[in-house]
Amino acid sequence: MITSRYLVGEVSWEASYALSLAADEKRGHLEGWFVVDNRSGGDFTPSRLRLLAGTLRVAATPAPRPMVDRLQVAMEKVASSEELSEARVYEVASPPRLAAGRTTLPLASDAEVVVEKRYVARSTYWMGANEEPQRIPVGVQYRVATRALAKALPAGVVRVYVEDGTVFTGEDRIEHTPERSDVEIETSEAFDLTARRRQVSFQQTGRTESESSYEVEIASRKKEPVTVLVREQFPGDWTVVESSVPPKKLAAFTVEFPVTVPPGGEAKLTYRVRVRIRG
Repeated sequence: MITSRYLVGEVSWEASYALSLAADEKRGHLEGWFVVDNRSGGDFTPSRLRLLAGTLRVAATPAPRPMVDRLQVAMEKVASSEELSEARVYEVASPPRLAAGRTTLPLASDAEVVVEKRYVARSTYWMGANEEPQRIPVGVQYRVATRALAKALPAGVVRVYVEDGTVFTGEDRIEHTPERSDVEIETSEAFDLTARRRQVSFQQTGRTESESSYEVEIASRKKEPVTVLVREQFPGDWTVVESSVPPKKLAAFTVEFPVTVPPGGEAKLTYRVRVRIRG
């Protein structure tokens, strides 16, 4: 028995997902596919098809000629024992003929998932006096619990649909996601929510330190109350001195204010922050 192996270029694949949301947008159905793109110029009829997902390192530039053979052998050993162990291999049962062009294969069957919808308004701090108010886009974000799939998900694009999967409402790309982990996607800007941020005061309290006061006005034309997560990023060492809504520190330079907005009404967030730039 003779086994022949060879490399073929211009054959790639990607993952593609569709999330169909229920009317309440608290549940949905998630499906996934592999899309194999064959641009090699030939057709293949594989008896076995394994798709490798992961972030694998490759050499950016060739080594000097006298050492290239030794380095290639060393890299092959590292790649097969270390990089492969940190990747995911997907076995396609009864693979079809891979003709030129794109072939779609099943990745994840239709599974019901729990969905949490959020509204996120992001702004960026600028140290100094800012006289002009700023419009802050309010992004629509979904947190999808993928535990029901019981499968690691390769990186790909998730497209979101409503009304029984008939209306497309946006898409986002996810990274490689381990089994039983949640994913977050941000698909669009909220149509019925607007936010504006205005600097109320600015004071230079030291050579590298200042205090600023802001107000964020959020208007809603929705029929139900909503919570908008206002996220601000500050440089250096910072402290929220006072605020109308309790702040939540998300990371070293990020703070979040959850602002509840009444149906068809408005809400205002006010806060004062002290920032010291490390000199």
